[in-house]
Amino acid sequence: MIAGVVLVTLGVIFGVVLVSAMGNSYGVQGMFAKGTNENVTLGGTPPQIPNSGDLKSINTVFTSVSKAVLPTVVSIHTIFKASSESENDQEGGGDDENNPHNFFFRFFGPNGGSGHNMPRQRGQGDASGVIISSDGYIVTNNHVVENESEVKVYTYDRHEYVATVVGTDPSTDLAVIKIDAHGLTAAAFGNSDALEIGEWVEAIGNPLRLSSTVTAGIISAKARPLPDLIDASKSKVPITDFLQTDAAINPGNSGGGLFDLNGTLVGINSAIATTNGMYQGYGFAIPINITKVVAEDIIKHGKVNRGYIGVTIREVNDALAEADHLDVTRGVAVNQTTPGGAGAKAGLQTGDIILNADGQDVNTPSELQGIVAEHHAGDKIALQVWRDGKQVEVPVVLKPLEESETVATSDNEENSPDNDVDEAVTSAKFENLGFSVKNIDENTKSDLGIDNGVKVTNVNPYSDAASNGLAVGDVITKADRSSVTSAGQLEKLVKGKKTGESIVFVAKSKSGSKLIAVRLMKQLSDE
Repeated sequence: MIAGVVLVTLGVIFGVVLVSAMGNSYGVQGMFAKGTNENVTLGGTPPQIPNSGDLKSINTVFTSVSKAVLPTVVSIHTIFKASSESENDQEGGGDDENNPHNFFFRFFGPNGGSGHNMPRQRGQGDASGVIISSDGYIVTNNHVVENESEVKVYTYDRHEYVATVVGTDPSTDLAVIKIDAHGLTAAAFGNSDALEIGEWVEAIGNPLRLSSTVTAGIISAKARPLPDLIDASKSKVPITDFLQTDAAINPGNSGGGLFDLNGTLVGINSAIATTNGMYQGYGFAIPINITKVVAEDIIKHGKVNRGYIGVTIREVNDALAEADHLDVTRGVAVNQTTPGGAGAKAGLQTGDIILNADGQDVNTPSELQGIVAEHHAGDKIALQVWRDGKQVEVPVVLKPLEESETVATSDNEENSPDNDVDEAVTSAKFENLGFSVKNIDENTKSDLGIDNGVKVTNVNPYSDAASNGLAVGDVITKADRSSVTSAGQLEKLVKGKKTGESIVFVAKSKSGSKLIAVRLMKQLSDE
C-alpha cells in the first residue's frame, strides 16, 4: 500500500517537471520550436553532371516551340443536343468505352465526353481547336461540333467568343468554325508527308480542363489505317490515314494541334487507342496536308470538293507479287474499278498494282488514300502501275464521288475465252489450290451483273485460298487476267501451272470484287 502511494507521487512529480521543460523548449503554445536569428543556408551544391551544349539546345527548342505555338491553340466549350440514337443504344446497346474490345475513341469533355459512336445526352463538352487564319477561322474535329447548339471559344489570352460552324467533313472528322476576331496568331502549316517515324512532336490542347497543356513524344507511325474510327452512317468513303504519336493525348485534346520542332502544325489530334478511355500511349492525328485541303474547301465552298480515283484496293502479298513478277513485294493492287469512275476512264484494270502516286511510293491502301485526299476533284495525279510484267504510267483526272457512281462502262480488256475446252466438265476440284468450283447459272449471272465465271462450292479452311479471303459462294470471273467461262476452262488453265507458281483470281460477290493470289501447293500424289 505504501509502495503504491510512493509510485503515484513520483509519477505526478515527473509529469510536472516534463511539462515545465516542454514549456521552456517550445513556442507560445508549447508545441513549436523557437526561431533563430542566425542566417540559414538552404539547399546543397549543384551536382557535377556533364551537360553539353547540345542538350541545352534541345531544351531550348522545346521551350521555344511551346511559346511560339501556344497562342495558336484555343479551348472549345460546347453545349450539345441529345443524340438520335435508339432507346436501346441509350440504355447500353451502343459502344461502351469500358469494353476492352473497343480500343479506339474519338472524345472530348472533362471525363471522356463521347466515345466512338456512343450515345450522347444533352450536356457540355470541352475540346480544342487550332487558329488557321488571323481573322478567326479555326479547325477542330467534326465530332466536337456536330449537332451542337452552342460553341464557345477561349483564346490563349483569355478572350471569349461565340463561334459559328462554317462546315464539317465526317469523312476525315474535320470541321471549321469561325469567331469574330482579327489579329489572331495563326498556326504555320508544315508538311505531314515529310515527317519521319521517330521525329519529335508536341501535342497542345486542353485535356481534362487543363488549359494550354503541352506534351511531347515522337511520330510512332504514319498512314495508320483506322477505319473503325469513322461512322459509316455519316461517310460513304472514310479517309483513314492517321499519324500515330506517343505524345500524351487525353479527353479535351480533340481538335488540338500536333506540332513539329520547327513550330509548324503537322496534324490535328483526333483519337486514342485505349481500353479505359484515357491515355495509354497511343494517339492519332489527322495529317495537316489533308486538313489544309479540307479547310480550304469548307471556307471557300462550304463543303469538301474531294476527288476520287474510283477503285477498291488491297495490299500486295508475296503470292500476288510472284504471280505478277514483281521484284519485291510492294504497292497496292486494284480489286475493281468503279464503272464510270476516274480510274476506269483512265484505263486502270483489275489486277493492276499501283506502285507510286503523285511521286510518292505507296505500299498500303491508307497511303494511297491519304495522297488522293490531298487533291480536289478535277486534279490530275500520275500513277505508276505494274501491269503484265512492266511499269506503265496512268494519268488520272480525279472525279467527285457522285460522278463515279452514275455511268457504267463495258470491260474490254478481257481475253477471249479458250474454245479448246471440254464443255462437258461442269465442276472441278483443285486440291493443290484448296477449293472447288462449278459452272454458274443464269440467275447467278443476273444477281451479280456478270456474264461469266464459276462459283466456289468448297474452300479448304487451311488453304492459301481461304487465308487470302476466298469463300464459298464467291464467283471467280478471271484467272491471270483471262476470263473464266467454265469449270473445264479453269481446270485447263490450272493444269498449265507448275507447283509453287501463283495464280491471281478475281472473285465477285454481292459485296463487291476482290483480288486473290493463290500459290499452287504440292499434292499428296506428287513425288
